[in-house]
Amino acid sequence: MTAQIGNSLLDGTTAPYTLQNGNCTNGVTGSGAFSGAALASQSLSDLSQSATTETNRTTSSAIANRRAEETQRSADADRQRQRQRDTDARNEQARERRRSDQAGERRRTERRQDARSQRATERRRESDRRDEAARTRRAEARTQAARTRQEEARRDAERARRADAAEERREAAAASRRAQARQAAERRAAAEERRDEAAARRMRARPDSESRAYEPPPPSGPGPRPIVRKGYDVEPVPVYVPPPQGPRFGAFATGYGDFEQRSGRSAGAVQYDAGGGVQTLPFTVLQRSTTRTGGFLGGIDLTVRDIAEPGDGAIFGLITGYTDTSIAISTRTLPQNPGFPPNGAASTRVSLTGPSVGAFATYFNGGFSFDQTLKADFFGLDQTFREAAGFTGLVTNVANLAGSGRTGVTQLSAFGNANYRFFASDTVWFEPTVGYQVTHSFYEASAAQLGLRDGNLVRVQGGARFGFETFLGATRLTTILTGLAYENVLIDGGFIQAGAFGSNVLALNDEGKLRGQGILTFALDHGNGLSSFVQGDVRGGDRYFAAGGRAGFRYQW
Repeated sequence: MTAQIGNSLLDGTTAPYTLQNGNCTNGVTGSGAFSGAALASQSLSDLSQSATTETNRTTSSAIANRRAEETQRSADADRQRQRQRDTDARNEQARERRRSDQAGERRRTERRQDARSQRATERRRESDRRDEAARTRRAEARTQAARTRQEEARRDAERARRADAAEERREAAAASRRAQARQAAERRAAAEERRDEAAARRMRARPDSESRAYEPPPPSGPGPRPIVRKGYDVEPVPVYVPPPQGPRFGAFATGYGDFEQRSGRSAGAVQYDAGGGVQTLPFTVLQRSTTRTGGFLGGIDLTVRDIAEPGDGAIFGLITGYTDTSIAISTRTLPQNPGFPPNGAASTRVSLTGPSVGAFATYFNGGFSFDQTLKADFFGLDQTFREAAGFTGLVTNVANLAGSGRTGVTQLSAFGNANYRFFASDTVWFEPTVGYQVTHSFYEASAAQLGLRDGNLVRVQGGARFGFETFLGATRLTTILTGLAYENVLIDGGFIQAGAFGSNVLALNDEGKLRGQGILTFALDHGNGLSSFVQGDVRGGDRYFAAGGRAGFRYQW
């Protein structure tokens, strides 16, 4: 970057001043001044990466929200499957109790049937004993009757033998009648015996309803056996378990804005040769920058489930966007010898705009997940400055300078995160996370006039997310609070090291400075594939403050 002005020298001549390696000099008289505008230009090596870092943060946020949706769906499916298993176990226990009750009922029925059979057998045996006793009594009665008849016959025979012969015919007639009577009695006894035997046969042949064993009546027809419901019986409750899903597509869009402010203080010096040798004048450099970034990010993605094992999944996506960044840098130079050289001040305005393209992939399985993103930002850089430079040497005064420059920069980024989610309950979880970011800046050849060259940035971060879920009607609301610590562990290149400053003079350089970030996210799942989120974050550290916000939506089919 060069700037020329007209100025009157002590010898009355007029010559232009040029900016060379951070010093303003006429190249003839040895007069010079420190250029705060040149220092601000070289500070763009860090500040321009803030725009890329903001798009990277937005991309990471979109990926994290997208992964969280799938992780939540996986957790919901796992909980649903667990509820199904619990329900199946309860139903199996109820069925087992029912089978046990039925077996017990069968045993009790069998015992009752055995008892009835035993009582019937006892009654039958008692009836047999009574029949046998009756038969015995009848036999004894017949025997006694026969003895009685024999005794009477003997008595009759004895009386007949004592009768005289006169009575013999009468006795014979009486004997004949007695014989007939005996025959009739015998016939009667035989008839009675036959009647007794017939009665005994009829009793034996007669069915005894009480002696029969209990037999349940045969079923009237085919049909299921009735089930007696108990108080603890559990009816099977159908639980819907989603079938394995095929590939699904989604589209998302995010708008974002960010504000960043840095300040720094460093030491510098200006050298000049006024004819008596090279002189060095020390001074203090105060710098402050304000960066405002806005833009949008959109893309499409593909979700694939059950890749290596049931329940896992991966998301592949393409992203694009546009970023508009405005940077304002103010620089003041204060000599350590007050008034010599005069104080200097510079104001630099930078516009950084351009598109972004990239691709990402994320994998999740249970609580574990990681993601990887590759992204390119193509920025056009427009710079203007105004400066009041304090000259010293043969001329000591303040010169007003102005100038502008334009160049382009392509910033390639690779960043990723690894996470593991622990569920405290169905609605509360905790997720540690670690990540990295590597950015390489490719400047156009014209950037050398602004004091810029290719450079690298390496950032590491770590922290944790805490989330809990509620429902607003039918909409699931997930509130996520994130705390991160990050540090730019390496900033290499970015400005021309051969300039008059060196890295120790770049007051806005944040290499090796630990920063903190807090993020609050509200993610809503509206159902039917539609989701949205609103997010705000605050960042801070030594002489650094930033805040931003994002909002977006996604539709999946």
